[in-house]
Amino acid sequence: MTATFITQGVMALIALVLFVSAVSLSHKIEKRSQPTRTPGTGSSNTNMFGQILNASVATDPETQRLRRAMIMRFSMGLIVFVGLAVLTLTA
Repeated sequence: MTATFITQGVMALIALVLFVSAVSLSHKIEKRSQPTRTPGTGSSNTNMFGQILNASVATDPETQRLRRAMIMRFSMGLIVFVGLAVLTLTA
């Protein structure tokens, strides 16, 4: 029972780290694609789903590489989250 709780905690932390890193990449993509839209260093909202669908994203290779990395981290986070849900339901 304790091993299950530890596994669930580790999986939750992994999912959290993956989502936070995907959001960080999303902010970098937005700054590269629309540099005048987010002036200053303050916090701003980002459109991750628009970037996943390649809407209003710069077409240079570096930005597209960042976009693919963001999609990979977001997808891995979703997979870990689904695995966590399955583990929780079967425990």
